[in-house]
Formats: sequence, structure tokens, C-alpha cells
Amino acid sequence: MAHWWLRKLYRSIEGIPRRLMRWGHARFLNPGRIDQLEAAGPTGARMAGVLRQLRSGDLGPSTAWIDRIEAERQRLFRSDALVVDEPDAEPGPFDAGKTIRDISTASREPRPATLLHLLIREFQPAVALELGTNLGISSAYLASALRLNGQGTLFTLEGSPHRVRHAQAVHQRLELDNITYVTGLFVDTLGGVLDDARPIGFAFVDGHHQKEPTLNYFDAIWPHTREKAVIVFDDIRWSEGMKEAWRTLQEDRRIRVAVDLRDMGLCITTRDPSPEGRYVSSAIAA
Repeated sequence: MAHWWLRKLYRSIEGIPRRLMRWGHARFLNPGRIDQLEAAGPTGARMAGVLRQLRSGDLGPSTAWIDRIEAERQRLFRSDALVVDEPDAEPGPFDAGKTIRDISTASREPRPATLLHLLIREFQPAVALELGTNLGISSAYLASALRLNGQGTLFTLEGSPHRVRHAQAVHQRLELDNITYVTGLFVDTLGGVLDDARPIGFAFVDGHHQKEPTLNYFDAIWPHTREKAVIVFDDIRWSEGMKEAWRTLQEDRRIRVAVDLRDMGLCITTRDPSPEGRYVSSAIAA
């Protein structure tokens, strides 16, 4: 049975394209293709286990955290307050005239966000990285998984100081204090974070949805990752450029496992350039 927050989300969100909600369906994953991940060896088997858990909906101790985070999502979605609500504040190019409700629709939906949470639970990174904080919902899923793991810090990067301020308020209400916020353009801030935060065990790349920036972010992040780090690329079919970026990443020998979930691409990195044991999936999400 679907969680109460998922049923409520369906009822309350209006005007969002249906394709954005497809991950809410409990059976969006093809079980046969999940089984094929076993061909990638122990690491692929761990990834398959995460996808099976997501498909089953048996989330164990994560359920309480997810319920709290989804309550925060609902609070954001009901807010007509302006994102830029400080006198004399300079709005960013994407913030002017926007309400919290407007911006909140860009946050990752419950199922994909739960997948991010479960990946951190399984792969146990000491350091996680997020490119694109927005209002802090995905960050909360990541940071709460680190909290359940008993260790780990999330570094989250965002171009808008106004969105960072609202995200901090969300995280304070959730009592998540394992998050470091970095404000500024990714091109200006990512290098310094990578120098301070290595080795990266998990990265979620959700911003600047263009081919060259996406590939540049991977090139920048990879040298700072541990062996078998998980890197998740969002919106891999957002545009022709993103489709090309994903095809390029699938062929990159620095990636041992590449899993296509249509809207998301899951990657496990390697330092071994040999082709043996590489696994690239076709789309396994409906």
C-alpha cells in the first residue's frame, strides 16, 4: 500500500506534467532488468538490491524520515510566499517573482528521492555531494540517510542564496545538522568543495542541464571520488544535449556500472579502465 504522503501528493499537486509523477507508481521498475544487474558482480548486485527495495516499498527505518520530509514538501507546496522576501534583496535570474510553491515543484518527487536515500544507505559514503540544493527536499533525503548510517557529511551547492536560506530552514525543522551549504555558481565553487571534501562517495548532479557542463562536472568530480563511488545524473532526457551527455557517460571507461532509469542515470565509478565487468543497462524504468 502506498504511503499516506504519496497518496496526499497525488491529490494535492495540480498542473504538474504526468511524466513527472510516473515514479510514484510502485511497479515502475522492470524486475527482469533489475536481475540483469547481477552480471556486474557484487557492486551491481548491491545496486540491484536497492532497486528491489524501492520497488517493494519496504523501507524499514527510513519510513519515519521520509514521512517527515514529505510533510515539509507539503508545507512548501502550500506556501505562496515569495522566494525573495527580504527588503532590497537582489533576486537571481530564476527567482524574481517566484513563490515557494512555484519553486517547490522542481524538487525531486518522492520515489526518485527515496532512491537517492536508499543508495546512500547501501553504499555508506562518508562524504556526499549535491549540485543543486533548490529548497532542500532532495538534500533532506540525502542527509537523513547519512544520519541513519551514523556518519557522513553532505555538501550541497546552490546558485541562489535565497533558495539556500529556505533550504536551511527546512533542514533546521528536520533537525539535520550534517549539511554544509555552498552558495555561488557551480563553476566558481565546485573546485574548492572538491579539494575540501574528498573522497566523494556519492554525488547527485542536478543542475545546469546541458551536455558540456554535465560532462565537465563528471570530469571534475571523478578524480576526487573513492573507488566504487555512486554518481547520479538527473534529467538525462531533459534535452538532446542531456541525452548526448548520458550516452557519452555510458561509454566512459571510468564508469563500471551505468543504469538507465529514463529520468535518472545511476553510475558506479572505477579506477580500472579495462572493459571486463562493465555493465551498461538499457532503460529499466517504465
